[in-house]
Formats: sequence, C-alpha cells, structure tokens
Amino acid sequence: MKTAIDLPEFYNNLDGDIAMPENFAGHFDIIKVEDLSLPNGKPARYSKRTYYKISLVTGHSKIHYADAVFEISGTTLLFTNPKIPYNWERISEEQTGYVCLFTDDFFKGFGNIAEYPVF
Repeated sequence: MKTAIDLPEFYNNLDGDIAMPENFAGHFDIIKVEDLSLPNGKPARYSKRTYYKISLVTGHSKIHYADAVFEISGTTLLFTNPKIPYNWERISEEQTGYVCLFTDDFFKGFGNIAEYPVF
C-alpha cells in the first residue's frame, strides 16, 4: 500500500486542465482552489503527502489533521507538511482561494524547512 501522495499523483488526480510541469525538481506551484476539483466528486484520501502545502481558503470545511478534526468557516490559512497525514473535506460547495505546493528541493538555501515553526 502506498503511504503518501506524491506530486505526480496529485496532478494526475485533478479534474481539469492543470498539468504538472515536466521538471518538478525544486517544484513550486500556485493553484486556485476552484481548479482543484477531483473527478466525479471523489473525496480526497486521508494520507501524507511528499510535498509541503500552504492553503488560503474561504468556505466551510472540515480538516482532518493527524488525530484532530477542525471545522472551519470563513477564511483559513493552513500549513501542511509531509510528516502528518490530513484530508480537507469540503462542507460548502463554494470554496475559493489558493494553494501553494513546494518541495524540499525548492526550499534549499533558506535553511531546513522542517525547523520552521509553521511546519
């Protein structure tokens, strides 16, 4: 069984015209939340990712994060890392905002990202 979602799988699971850049070493991408729908209304899996993600989202959602569930309404800023599994459950259909995806390689030269308190 696969233990984490990697960048190619993330992009392959998206419904629409968002494609992963061919060279994702040092990957950095910003995507509109509105463009992140999964095909056939399929829910996202609760799992770890192999990349970091910063999300700025407006809407009603539940975030299943490690051993806790947070219900949010309004605008939320969320930082996720490859060590802790999570799932973002949309409660309201209308979700707006942006997600920023990046890898360890992108962050080289700025210290060890794992030591930053937000991650």
